[in-house]
Amino acid sequence: MNIQAGIYIHFPFCTTKCNYCGFYSIPNHPERVSEYLTMLEREMEIQAPLSQQFTMDTIFLGGGTPSLMTIEQLERIFSQLHDNFTVSEHPEITLETNPTSISAHKAEQIFSTRINRLSLGCQSFDDTLLKTLGRNHKAYDNIKIYSLFRNAGFKNISIDLIFSIPGQTMNQWIDSLSQTIALRPEHISLYCLSYEEGTQFTRLIRTGKITAVDEDTELQMFRTCIDMLTDAGYVQYEISNFALPGYQSRHNTLYWKNLPCIGLGTSAYSYVNGERYQTIPDVQQYCSMLNTQKKEIHINHEKLPDEMSLRETAALAVRLIHEGIDIEELQKRYSTINVKKIIFPTIQKLIDENLLKEKESNVYVLTAEGIRFADYIAEELM
Repeated sequence: MNIQAGIYIHFPFCTTKCNYCGFYSIPNHPERVSEYLTMLEREMEIQAPLSQQFTMDTIFLGGGTPSLMTIEQLERIFSQLHDNFTVSEHPEITLETNPTSISAHKAEQIFSTRINRLSLGCQSFDDTLLKTLGRNHKAYDNIKIYSLFRNAGFKNISIDLIFSIPGQTMNQWIDSLSQTIALRPEHISLYCLSYEEGTQFTRLIRTGKITAVDEDTELQMFRTCIDMLTDAGYVQYEISNFALPGYQSRHNTLYWKNLPCIGLGTSAYSYVNGERYQTIPDVQQYCSMLNTQKKEIHINHEKLPDEMSLRETAALAVRLIHEGIDIEELQKRYSTINVKKIIFPTIQKLIDENLLKEKESNVYVLTAEGIRFADYIAEELM
């Protein structure tokens, strides 16, 4: 049986730690990177037997700052991936990139690899806000790196932006959106700033040194981005993701459909054969265990019963603006239980609250009001 799946590879090394970042990362060090990539190959060998029925349609290199890797290191990863996994004929292969880690020559080298999609961590086009975020680049670097990759030949580029940054005004947000639209990337991901445990921002907000943007302004920023991007021809295919027609992220969509994903590298999450687990979130421990041939590098194992898995899948799928919850598709996937009987009472409740609507027979999507209350809707479906 051939099942569509994806691979996420976590590269935890960074030049600096951003104030808002809750992902696992450590300072960049060439010798540690070399050891880490060697151990990553060993992890691939461990994970491979668990995924023989999968065809990997997406590969996403995230971090950290994976664009810090050399071209030789990237090619080595791709070679090992193809040796250990079945990869589709035309996979979507994304590299996360920071605006300061690329030269014109490096951009051309990356284009020569199998990478066919880029995710640029621009975050803002305002120097003051970039400093607040702890970013080590300026607004002009966003435009520079975008131009370098375009000139190198890339035709599928995504830009990340953050809103609700402490001190951010509506005018600053509109300016960042306007500059992004002017560049015309194929994809735009928007993130409302969240205060993750253990981050510098969380410490600052608890001590009163910064103040969060109020909810009304946050909502206005979100509505503004929907209006501006829609007017510019972008399709909101998921609550936080916009794309020009035909450029929806296949890897992002895989997550929202709760399809299998192999997570490689320290702190990465996997969802395989109905079981979710995480790789040890510590580079030293990760390398030590793999170096001594200890195979149990995964923690937080969780296998959900079919009904709980169904509810989770529906809660994720509802974020897909135009696809939503397809009862018939879910019934094919969860053939041993009565899908409609289990989740339709909740769907009807959300319809009565004007948060969901029936798009077509047995397909339910968010209303305009429902987009605002996606977290509440997910909780109800769970």
